Amino acid sequence: MFEFNFRDERYLPFEGAGAVGKWSIELPNAIRKFDYESISDVILHVKYTARDAGGTLKAAAEENIEDNFNQLMEVLGDTNSKLLVAHSLKSEFADAIYELINSTEGTLEISEKHFPYIFRNWASKYGKAITISSIKLMSDTDYSNKLFVGATTGWTTESLPFYYNGISVPTPSDGVWSVDLNSANFDGNNDVYLVIEFSFV
Repeated sequence: MFEFNFRDERYLPFEGAGAVGKWSIELPNAIRKFDYESISDVILHVKYTARDAGGTLKAAAEENIEDNFNQLMEVLGDTNSKLLVAHSLKSEFADAIYELINSTEGTLEISEKHFPYIFRNWASKYGKAITISSIKLMSDTDYSNKLFVGATTGWTTESLPFYYNGISVPTPSDGVWSVDLNSANFDGNNDVYLVIEFSFV
């Protein structure tokens, strides 16, 4: 038994032992107060705090994280793997939704800020560029023959129909992506998701 008192000079269980170590839980075996076979699970609550271990440990930890992340990115580059990021039009392109509802046409500008910062930072640091492979519009509502997507610059201006399972948009050569959404019957009650597939070059 112990008293949970921070003013006590004695250590509490595990106090000061550090986060790394081997712990064991034992119950008396000679005289059992209950049937140990009835134990189905043990829940251990651990409260801990972190201490500054100095610049040496910090530098080693950051170097290890960076090395592992770089290895991951190299694998993605070597295998030409694609990553995905999704955006809600209602939440992140509210102006475009407003335009769609009021004028049946809206413009989405997809720029660097729409990609995770960790990848943008890595690409900039190592001279890589984020390359968009495709864009898809996805929704729980079938907007076939109602919602159309095309490009204002960078590729053909021919509109492509939006289907229930999404549609891929051709890749522009460079610059900011601009996508026109045209709809004759779009009330904005249901969300549409912009799914971007990208890689690094």
